[in-house]
Amino acid sequence: MRLISKIDEIAAFAQVNKHKVKELMLSGAIPAVVNESTNRKFFYTTDTLIDFAAYKVSQYKKTTAENYRDLFLYDDLDTNMYENNDSKCVTYSVTNQKGGVAKTTVSVNIASNLAFLGQRVLLIDLDSQSQSTRYLNKEQYIGKSLVNVLNEIIQNGKVTKEFIEQFIVKHEVVNDKTIDVLPSELRLAKIFEMCRTVSMPHTILKKIIDKIKDSYDVILLDLPPSSGMSIEQALFASDKVILATDCDEFSKEGIEVTLEGIKAFNESVQKDLIIDSCFISKFNKNAKIHSTIKNDIMEMLDEKGFDKDKIFTIPYSLIIPESQYEAAPLIGFFQKENYNPKNDTVNYVSTINQAILVNEHFLDYAIRIIKDKESN
Repeated sequence: MRLISKIDEIAAFAQVNKHKVKELMLSGAIPAVVNESTNRKFFYTTDTLIDFAAYKVSQYKKTTAENYRDLFLYDDLDTNMYENNDSKCVTYSVTNQKGGVAKTTVSVNIASNLAFLGQRVLLIDLDSQSQSTRYLNKEQYIGKSLVNVLNEIIQNGKVTKEFIEQFIVKHEVVNDKTIDVLPSELRLAKIFEMCRTVSMPHTILKKIIDKIKDSYDVILLDLPPSSGMSIEQALFASDKVILATDCDEFSKEGIEVTLEGIKAFNESVQKDLIIDSCFISKFNKNAKIHSTIKNDIMEMLDEKGFDKDKIFTIPYSLIIPESQYEAAPLIGFFQKENYNPKNDTVNYVSTINQAILVNEHFLDYAIRIIKDKESN
């Protein structure tokens, strides 16, 4: 993936003139991060995004072309071509029974890239530590969270779409694109265990999701680092699983335990839950032990019939904790005032390059999710 930030270079890659390519980025036809300084706009896109835009134009116009120019010269291209409300909502669980392996980083950044690409996304925070909730907003949602929704079902045996929606909060991720979040709070773990007093407790979260899924293209569940009722409910509600790990021995063991747990769960409820991908985070290519553990994980997954092209490596970078500090995902955190180009152009472009590098596989995976949904 290559960052392209000069208008003439973006225009050359898209094979249209500078005026047209600005129009395409401002309309959202070509996904780009747009930043404004005092008297001008700055555009940042990548070769992958331009290629994906051409793919969407060919779908939208039901045509093919030998070059980008013939696709991008249409006059009515905008974000409408990214909408596909007829496709079925797909629910993903992001999991590893070990903590501290970047499950929240994976969940939030996949969700944010999907939103950047025009998808309607809901992120449900199932961890009482509320890290997904706080990644995008420092606010605490005590008494205004998933806890209220679970309590409603425990007490009344049912819940309405309108009741659930009052606890969903909207967060901007980049260029006015938003994701919805159903937040967590400290009491969540206790409430999940109280669900055991209800008949068929493992079905409760699925009942909640079934009420609201028509409003979304993708729902992501950020799971806690443990086994228990929250995990059972999440797996039963999910269509696919995303494994998250980092480069230490205990995280690798966590993946093994998680895979065994999913296998046992599938057998107990007669479900065929698909392991869709694995993200290996905090990878330092210069650390021999990281390469060793990465290879061990890949071999372990290969033995279980897992495709290697579904394994994504996220490099170690201080950009990730910086984005968390700024309460913004990788795709948009450099729009914050601290990273404004009018302050320090050299450092700003360097920051974007780092963010694009770290975000690359989250964006690639988001594109794959969209294409998979459209092909089914």
